Amino acid sequence: MALKIVEDTRSLIAGAGLSGAAMDQPLPKRRRNYLAVAAGAVGLMVGMAALSQLLPHGLRVAEGEIRVAAVQQGMFKNDVVVRSTAEPLHTIMLDALESGRVEEVLVNDGALVEKDSLLFRLSNPQLRLNLVAREADRAQQISNLSVLHVSIETSETEHQRRMLDLNFALTQAGKQYARNASLAKSGVIAAVALEESEDRLAQQRQALEDEKTRAVIEMRIKRDGARRMEQAHRLPSAAGRNR
Repeated sequence: MALKIVEDTRSLIAGAGLSGAAMDQPLPKRRRNYLAVAAGAVGLMVGMAALSQLLPHGLRVAEGEIRVAAVQQGMFKNDVVVRSTAEPLHTIMLDALESGRVEEVLVNDGALVEKDSLLFRLSNPQLRLNLVAREADRAQQISNLSVLHVSIETSETEHQRRMLDLNFALTQAGKQYARNASLAKSGVIAAVALEESEDRLAQQRQALEDEKTRAVIEMRIKRDGARRMEQAHRLPSAAGRNR
């Protein structure tokens, strides 16, 4: 098949009167236009230079912000005027132990404060009611303490009165026993009367000792109660001052 195509092609070329010599004639050489190339390069460079002059260079600053002054010899100060926000180095969040409504703010942000400075005032109706109730309890405790002190003084007075009575009774019993002993030696009274007077003397001595012991115990109990009430009264007062 390929051989047939080649033969047909040769026959066509021969019929047309064409030869290989006619087809292989050299074409004339084209001369390069170096002048146009150079002119184009120069024009490109000029255009790039003009474009670079039109484009801005460096930092663009508004004309109104430019300050011009003569050069002088002195200390160079490189001041930059900018807007900024001052922030604290350390931030401490404060919280109140009791809730309530803020009635007054005494210190603003950024103010200098000292230790124990008052920052704000709170109002709490429930806290006020509790304070009134505590004040009433405190007044009641003071009243009870006063009553207890009066009771202690009354007990001491009663104890002194009873001691006087018992001492007097003891003295009388001693005198009666001495008289009865003298009369018993003389045989005026019976021995039974002497024994009775001796028993009354011993009874008065025992009553005096019992009164002393009872008074000591009673006064110790009342003084302990008063001391405890005073301590209970001082604790709420100290807590109120700390608050």
